Amino acid sequence: MSKVAVSVAALLALGLAQSAGAMTLYSTSSSTCASVSVEDLRFSLSNSTACMTDGNSSPTDSAVNALDPTASDWVQVERDTSASNATSGLLTTNASFSGLPSSKTWSLSSSFWNTYGAAVIALRADPDDGDKEWVGFQLQANATSGTFSITGRSGDDLSALVLFGRGTPSSARVAGSVPEPGTLVLLGVGLLGLRIGRRRCAA
Repeated sequence: MSKVAVSVAALLALGLAQSAGAMTLYSTSSSTCASVSVEDLRFSLSNSTACMTDGNSSPTDSAVNALDPTASDWVQVERDTSASNATSGLLTTNASFSGLPSSKTWSLSSSFWNTYGAAVIALRADPDDGDKEWVGFQLQANATSGTFSITGRSGDDLSALVLFGRGTPSSARVAGSVPEPGTLVLLGVGLLGLRIGRRRCAA
């Protein structure tokens, strides 16, 4: 084999290794998102409709926007990095942030859905090799609670829960809180009819 062929083979092998290390994923498959593997860790979060990751980095709004092919207006709403600041705010959890969480709970305030139409909760772990690994899960509309787990190597820790939001409240939720114009018209006609009826009775 010539030196050129050897060099090309080496470059191809390097490229494949880099591609393997820079895993990217966006999926709406329930079977795929039921347990997402990143290196030796497995992430799961209930009541989700999609999952995403770009491998070894940190969950940011730019990362989520780059992964989601359906939207580009995700914004970070809240970032919890310890048990003490994960007990208040819009997103709360009973996870300790010491070790990997197994079947821990998350809760999202219903007031979040008064501002945003979609949500992503990102789970980040700090493995003992120093690389940060994360997976984001897009929630079902109006979901307010569920469970999550990260399993894998011992010695790793949950390091962050990050909440992202985008869009505006769903039309169904808005319709439930604001009367339709037709409903207001019917109500007005009914009240007017009652008033006329009372005047005739009085006469």
